[in-house]
Amino acid sequence: MNVFVVSTGDEESAGEYPHAVRNHYALGAVGLAITMVSVFLAYSALVDVANVVPLLSTTLIVFVGVVAWVAAWLTLDILHERVVRRRYLD
Repeated sequence: MNVFVVSTGDEESAGEYPHAVRNHYALGAVGLAITMVSVFLAYSALVDVANVVPLLSTTLIVFVGVVAWVAAWLTLDILHERVVRRRYLD
């Protein structure tokens, strides 16, 4: 039986910046909130595009939501990393 252990408070796993893991997950939550608002605002247009293929319309809506969430999370994470790196290098 394999057990995977993930440490969230270890300085070695956080790299050279403190609280890196906690910030990563917080940015994921912020990215999810941004995605939920953007999908809510663009839902009617998204449904119109998804109805082109009726059988896969819900799959397309979910796929667009997940891709938008990952894109928002990565964008926020990269921008935060650049700001933190610039702060620690100065």
